Amino acid sequence: PIAITCFTRGLDIRKEKADVLCPGGCPLEEFSVYGNIVYASVSSICGAAVHRRQK
Repeated sequence: PIAITCFTRGLDIRKEKADVLCPGGCPLEEFSVYGNIVYASVSSICGAAVHRRQK
C-alpha cells in the first residue's frame, strides 16, 4: 500500500486504482469530503473512508 496523509485527496493519487494506508487518528471534522457512496476526487481519501465507515 501507498502511505498517505490524512489530507491526501483522490486527485493526488495518479492511478486508476491504488491500495493506500491511512494513518490512525484522522479527525473527520478537519477533512473536506464531498459525496456519500461515491466521493469526488477533491475529497480526502482517509476522510471519505472514515465517513463511509460511519454510515
